[in-house]
Amino acid sequence: MSCWTITIDVKKGHCIATHTYSDRFDADKVFVENENEVIALDGVVLNKNEILQKHGLSNLSDFCRLLDEKPYLAKELIGPFTIFIYNKREYKGRAYSNQTGDATVFYSYDNSEKIVLSNSFLKVNETASKALDTLACHQLLTYGFLIDDRTINKNVKRLQAGKMIEIGSEGLGVKTYHRFKYNNPIDITLEEAIETLDVKFRKAVKRCFDKDLEYGYKHHLVDISAGLDSRMVNWVANDLGYKHVINISYSQSGSTESKYSTMLAHRLKNVFYQRSLDDASFLYDVENMVCAENGLAYYCGITGGFQFLNLIDFDDIGLEHTGQIGDVVIGSFVKEQSGKVDIDNKRTSSSLTLRKEWFDEVANECDCQEEFLIYSRAFQGALSTHYMRSHYTYAVSPFLDVDLMEFCASLPVALRCRHLLYWAWIDKKYPEAGRIPSSRVRLVNLSPAAKIKMLSDRLLGRLQRDLQKLKNKVGISTYAATADNMNPHDYWYQTNEQVRHFISNYIDEHIALLASEKELQADVLQLSSSSRCLDKLMAVSLLATINVFIKK
Repeated sequence: MSCWTITIDVKKGHCIATHTYSDRFDADKVFVENENEVIALDGVVLNKNEILQKHGLSNLSDFCRLLDEKPYLAKELIGPFTIFIYNKREYKGRAYSNQTGDATVFYSYDNSEKIVLSNSFLKVNETASKALDTLACHQLLTYGFLIDDRTINKNVKRLQAGKMIEIGSEGLGVKTYHRFKYNNPIDITLEEAIETLDVKFRKAVKRCFDKDLEYGYKHHLVDISAGLDSRMVNWVANDLGYKHVINISYSQSGSTESKYSTMLAHRLKNVFYQRSLDDASFLYDVENMVCAENGLAYYCGITGGFQFLNLIDFDDIGLEHTGQIGDVVIGSFVKEQSGKVDIDNKRTSSSLTLRKEWFDEVANECDCQEEFLIYSRAFQGALSTHYMRSHYTYAVSPFLDVDLMEFCASLPVALRCRHLLYWAWIDKKYPEAGRIPSSRVRLVNLSPAAKIKMLSDRLLGRLQRDLQKLKNKVGISTYAATADNMNPHDYWYQTNEQVRHFISNYIDEHIALLASEKELQADVLQLSSSSRCLDKLMAVSLLATINVFIKK
């Protein structure tokens, strides 16, 4: 994995810098060290050429030097990047995460002698003393991800989305250089929103796919699913004329997810590889997946994706193009805007009582509920899989384009909720894409016939689920869950004895890790006895995270 690592002697100001960069997208990376400065930039800058032309610069090193004078210019960069700059003569510097937090900086600081920073959690964690952060553990058990700057190690922090660290003789401080805001909507009609959205989305797709071409990669690797987000990435890329697309998909065989993604890939005439999840074998790779994801979230949110990427030869393949968080960028987490932050909303498990020691600090940063959910569930939950993907290539999504996100955040929530704008945009600009069945239930702009079909499909699905539960109850079937789900955890658990044994054995073998944390141990045991497989897997995930990063 590509990374830079910095160690700073706080009292003397001495800076030791190392880097291990991959050769992928190498001209987007920077590492400079001389008697005056250290500059490190790792990742991909999708709008690099636009930025250099705008500021009259010849390379990204000069742009990083410009940040020394104008630190907030970092908000202009788009992509999964991290930056470190340090002035050796003045003993001061800065480190940046990107605006969406899927590329970030980890750091430890003992308040007296040294600061260690890196865009690799492993590098920082191996130098820091180990101390379990029990509140981070509780966040992992309730949300399925960490919602603030914590990591599993109390002595290692994470720089959150849109933030920078300022380093000087007094130590370090964290400031915000960019923040998406949702509480000041502009006055705009639906038609105007559609036109602007289309221009910005097409530009965002072009930025992503052109980066592959810039480096001479022969193929574009693009995720495909039954939902709208990856569909629109694929459809617009096709409309823009990009060729040599390879689609990958992973789901339970025979599921709606499998059927609809296959239909879309075939319609676009793309090369298509599909991985069946029927064996659920990815569940057993818990410690490797926890390690790859830095213990920042529930380990198998990516399901079979980590296994699939391991099978791919990336010599002729560039970025991994996803549709990540499109449904809450063009759509919305909320139906109406509220200035009150509800921390119970949208958490993964409701089995445990939520502790609120951290609430004020997190809530005070957010002006509304949607901002809280974007910066927690979207950036630190959904996008946590980008850390796994970065072991193979950089993951990008046009929905994470800062220009696009800024525009969508400025729209009234009434235009975005229930996917009103999303469907109106598809209907007007890409109507054929809207005619292919989708797992996204359509609630707006439906004809009477379409409404009847949607309701009948939902009723049929409900009847099938209820019938399966009844069969199980009367002893006709050994399981109650159905397989027609993108991630049918309960079905895997109920129908696969190996899955049940793995979960039970892993918890039994590792529960002693929490022998000195009785309250946390009780929480893990409570989740392990839940009727929901997902709760059990979250318990496994936490124990594996502690084992990998604290105990080993």
